[in-house]
Amino acid sequence: MKKNKEQQFEATDLGNAERFISEHRGHLLSVSSANQWLKWNGHKWHKIADKEVYKYAIETADHLLFDSSKTRGSHFDQSRKWALASQSEVRLRSMVNLAAKHPDIQ
Repeated sequence: MKKNKEQQFEATDLGNAERFISEHRGHLLSVSSANQWLKWNGHKWHKIADKEVYKYAIETADHLLFDSSKTRGSHFDQSRKWALASQSEVRLRSMVNLAAKHPDIQ
């Protein structure tokens, strides 16, 4: 996965995880073997609580909703529906869990 914020991500759990990674790569790191997330503070990596990781997932879901508002034509309803669904606990959990196992953030 080599996408940036301007690129489109699939309307799937994996697409949301890839968007999460794209937005937070460089300042979040998953150590999946330890089931732990780390955050870069400018000098070193330090452990963070799950609630902080979910704060970033919610931020990504908010960006998805904002971007859906810019969609035009026949894709608007589908895009908005996925963006709203992505704010559910199940979709947020899937985003974080898939991102944690993705090699691009480990």
